[in-house]
Amino acid sequence: MADPGRLHAPEFTARQEVYARVLGGDGLYTPQVVVDGAGSGVGSTGALRRLVERAAATPKVALEVKVAPGNPGLEVTVRAPPGVAGR
Repeated sequence: MADPGRLHAPEFTARQEVYARVLGGDGLYTPQVVVDGAGSGVGSTGALRRLVERAAATPKVALEVKVAPGNPGLEVTVRAPPGVAGR
């Protein structure tokens, strides 16, 4: 059985608050799937296909991504073009 303390950590609540703010909806929850940072839903084939199709049809900004060896692991840097704000 899982440790109940691990299921109610403050960082989990913080993540759910971000989902609620960005994705909308009623109350706090952890979606099964988030596509393109804007659509969420269950992982059923039809729902997922619609989310991916909607995301694919939305214009994107080209990002600069650099990956280099780190200590430990990898160091990943992502840069948006000037004038582009993230969310």
